[in-house]
Amino acid sequence: MRNYFQLLFLMCLPMFFSGCGHIVPETAEPQKTTFASNIWKSVDGGARWEMKNASLGTLRDTTPSAISIAINPNDFNHVRVGLREGGIIESLDGGENWKQTIFISAQVYGMAFDSIDSRIFYASGVWEGRGKVFKTNDGGENWEELWTAAANGPLIVALALDPTDPRKILMSSSDKQLLLSNDGGLTWKMIFESIDPVVRIAFDGKNANLVYLFTRRGALFRSVDGGNNFEDVSGNVSRLASSSSGFSVMEVDPGVSGGLYLAGSSGMIKSTDAGNTWQSVNVLSQSETFPIRALAVNPRNSRELVYAAGQTVYKSEDGGSNWSTYQFEVGKPFSFIRYNPSEPNIMYLAFSEK
Repeated sequence: MRNYFQLLFLMCLPMFFSGCGHIVPETAEPQKTTFASNIWKSVDGGARWEMKNASLGTLRDTTPSAISIAINPNDFNHVRVGLREGGIIESLDGGENWKQTIFISAQVYGMAFDSIDSRIFYASGVWEGRGKVFKTNDGGENWEELWTAAANGPLIVALALDPTDPRKILMSSSDKQLLLSNDGGLTWKMIFESIDPVVRIAFDGKNANLVYLFTRRGALFRSVDGGNNFEDVSGNVSRLASSSSGFSVMEVDPGVSGGLYLAGSSGMIKSTDAGNTWQSVNVLSQSETFPIRALAVNPRNSRELVYAAGQTVYKSEDGGSNWSTYQFEVGKPFSFIRYNPSEPNIMYLAFSEK
């Protein structure tokens, strides 16, 4: 199925030329529309938030459930958001306007830009019921299939590229496998099978040999050799919390080697030694009633972090001792919060319809 998007385009050419009686001027601007209030942006470090729901042209889904985000490492105004139903939408102006991209799958759980050549982009999806991974080398005009599940059912739910070598890709499937490619997706091998599906893969902020896996039920695994071997370090979490099952969010501290956070219905905890020991972080929300749904750490200031729970975003500038709040009235669960790596005052957050 490589380059099948080109084949689909060629199949559609007869329909295109049959409508040539109506010529659209080359200078015609795409029609501007709006979509549901699910993507927001802050330009002042989270003090205020603005809804960003303007689109250039029609989106496949006007109530998009945003489930993944990727920011171009070489152009921070270029943002892509993966949806549960509508494929991939992107913005070239920092979220002011969004447009539909060429991508055949409706569900997009994992996405990543190549850190060296941002025309290269990876995305997981589903085609005809089968979980797959796709790659574009030209910014999204053409796609090739890199990996397919053996049968309908299993999906790729997490995907991450080594920040020091983007040809090294780790991805996890819903049937509990962790797969590795060292050649940009040309070949794959299974390197680990977890106790339940891995929903988050993260490389350490300073040491690419340090890799973390986080599963759907809160188990935490760590590799100190770049993913060749993993050890279960969930027991270290249980020494502080009653169990790791109360945590549903994992985030690394981009500025500190070994810096790691877990959050969820059990509140928030922090490690500074790659998960060996943990300490509690005081939060304002009642986590059992309003579990933490999203978390981010300022890539340039490790003492600044934000989290989302209920309909509120909380921000601390002193490592969690004191918090400020911002209230939303969207009535939907948070999906993610992400700092702009180049301009940390710029932040994105999203809501899901489910």
